[in-house]
This record gives sequence, C-alpha cells and structure tokens, in this order.
Amino acid sequence: MSGLILVVGAAIVILGLALPTNSTRHSSTSSTTTTTTPNVVRQVEIPVVACPTRSQGPTIPAAATPGTTAVVSLWSSEVGHVALYQGAGVRIVAPRRWQCAASIYFDDSTLVAISPPRSAAPGFFPEPSSNYSTSPRVQFSGVLTCYLCKLIQSCAFFPRAKNALVAAHAATTTCRVPLGESVTLLGPTTATIDDPPGVTGHGAPSGGPYPAASLAYFGLAPRTLTGSYLLTCTLPSTFQKVCATSLRQFSLDTPRYLHQVATRPQKRILEKG
Repeated sequence: MSGLILVVGAAIVILGLALPTNSTRHSSTSSTTTTTTPNVVRQVEIPVVACPTRSQGPTIPAAATPGTTAVVSLWSSEVGHVALYQGAGVRIVAPRRWQCAASIYFDDSTLVAISPPRSAAPGFFPEPSSNYSTSPRVQFSGVLTCYLCKLIQSCAFFPRAKNALVAAHAATTTCRVPLGESVTLLGPTTATIDDPPGVTGHGAPSGGPYPAASLAYFGLAPRTLTGSYLLTCTLPSTFQKVCATSLRQFSLDTPRYLHQVATRPQKRILEKG
C-alpha cells in the first residue's frame, strides 16, 4: 500500500496540482506594495450526485444519499461549478448539473459516463466502439476481476500488462500508442495519457475538438491491489483545471475503489462479455 501512496503523490505533482500560495509583489521603483491573489486551491464542500445505476448481475453498490456533500480540494475558479458524481462504487469530480449513467457488467466491469445536459449520452451498457467523439465527457472504465480485460485496457501503458497479454497468446493490437498520444509512467501501476485535439487515442472519448486527459491504473496481485481503470476527462481547454482536479481526486480515491475487489465474489473471466 505504501508504494501506491507514493505513486499517488507523484501523480498529484505531475498533474500540476502542487498547492500554490498567495503571493505578494513588491515594486522596487515605487513605495506602493501590490498584493495579488492568484487562483489558489482550498478545501470546499461540493454536492454529491447519485448516478442512475444498472447492473447485469446481483451487485449494485449503495447509491449516494440525497443532500450529501463531500470535501475536496478545488481551485478557486472551480468553486460552485463542480460536483462529485457517484455510481457503481465510483466517485468522480465533473462539471455541476451534468447527466450521468453507471453500468455494472456481468463480469463486474464498470462504466460511468458524465456528459452535458441534453447531450447524446452513452446511456447504460453502451456497445464497444471507437474512442472517437466530438462531445465533451468525463468517462470511467474499471475492471476488477476479468483477467484479459485488465490486460487489454492497460497494455498500451504498462509493459507488465503487455507481457502478460503476450504470454496469454492474445492479440496485442490495442497495445499500440497512436501518433500524437503521450503516455507518462508515474510508477509501476499508474500513468497519465494525453490525447491532443484531433488525436483518437486510448482516451475515451478522444479525437474530437477537445483535449483528452486520462489517468490509468494497472495492478495484479500479489504485488499490488488488483484491477485496472481508465478515467478520461475530455473538456474544452477553458475547463482543464476541472480535468486536473477530477484525475487528482480519483487518484486519491484509488485504494477505496480497488478495495471493492475484496468485498465482491471472486471470478476469473478470460473473455470480455
């Protein structure tokens, strides 16, 4: 667990979220002292939104209680503009007053999609398709038990996942990093992925007019908490601090999310349903 905490700390720094402090500027040519208050980070209570959740199996995690709030670290420019969306055991920071849907598949894989109101949302149990999309969205894909699913989702970012996929004699076409996509390994289990506008990469969604920033985790027992997830935030450039906050907050929530594997019935599923 300590290794994970160190990696999470690295993720916070690389995501550009080192907490700034108020600055005081002194002019050398005047007796006037000018004090500037930058866009700082502070602890703020934000509303928790319960995402409608459907499951192909018997397991449905408890929904958020109406009226619940949570305390998170926000840039001052985000205060009043974001909420914490909860569904399928996942908690994600995203723009306030958006719509969300959470799906739990028969193999315990989860998909949570948060999109603008009145937009064409993916809905429940969307069919697998290209990651290309022109719409803004914050989307989470998590795999706790399906063995090959974890490898396929992670092999482009983590050599250990690709090696395990090769050892399983499975196709490795999804392991290629497309031209223009950048992957930064923060440690053995965590990576960030950046897909600029126009680059359809592993960010889901990506390829449209907005940059896609993603946080990926991959771990196999017994060395680390087992599981794989990919959280992608695809928003206009003016909302990039929201994306940074969303990824940072989930990196802090990683141990809680992955702990669910110990509380659900264990399966070893080799093919994605």
